Amino acid sequence: MNTPQRRVAQFFAGTHFGVDYGAMGEKLDHYCGLIASARYDEACTQFRDDQSLTNAEKREIIEAINKTCLFRRGLEWTNHGILGTFRFWNFQDKAEYLRRANEIANLVMAEITPHVCFGFGSVLGYVRGRDFIPHDDDMDLIIALPTRADIKYSTVKQSLKEVFEREGYRVVGDENLSHLTVARGEFAGTDIFIGFVDPDDSVSWFPSRRGISRFAEVFPAQWVNWFGVDCPMPADPEKYVAAVYGEDWREPIANWNHPWDDTEYRDFL
Repeated sequence: MNTPQRRVAQFFAGTHFGVDYGAMGEKLDHYCGLIASARYDEACTQFRDDQSLTNAEKREIIEAINKTCLFRRGLEWTNHGILGTFRFWNFQDKAEYLRRANEIANLVMAEITPHVCFGFGSVLGYVRGRDFIPHDDDMDLIIALPTRADIKYSTVKQSLKEVFEREGYRVVGDENLSHLTVARGEFAGTDIFIGFVDPDDSVSWFPSRRGISRFAEVFPAQWVNWFGVDCPMPADPEKYVAAVYGEDWREPIANWNHPWDDTEYRDFL
């Protein structure tokens, strides 16, 4: 039986010639050809814009290309592109990343706000299996500031940029609504998500829903040993991930998405 997985396997094995798979075969050969020649950005852009494939077909094709080709290259096709994900990192790599992320967190604590800890998928990976999420390629820090008329995403991002650029960090992502990415040199970056504490003592970070967590469930952060490194985690990590990802957070859900409703955060724009 012809399937996308079989066609992808045939392509990378060089046995696809003369095998009729119709229009789908031509499309699969095209994307496999881009991957084979390491034209990753081109492949991702075209694939994302391809309206002739269903979401289910796209998932099937990506899974086949990952398993047949990219994993062997130490790469993975994810929602962020084709990258060297945490799937391929060893204990020492992860420990070094956490040490660097802690340096970033400590600088934020000293210069911006004491309310800093890991967040989003970083915490999800920790509570699920004390590991990084395999298909992720960076970690997330969340910070919280009081809600005030004079504090906006733009003003906090500018303060963060000034602090980190002064210390020799590379800062990118100013186009993002509520977060920046900070890194030293060519080392993998860490995302810093800006959140605000509302008068009702709820706290939230875009792209999650507004007011998803109680402040006391997240801060003050607790320090946990993770890959031999003391790391700041939400005060109640399981309540945090349940608020962000739902009560069924223990089992991975394919194509899960945040709400991405920026209208809930218009007063911070």
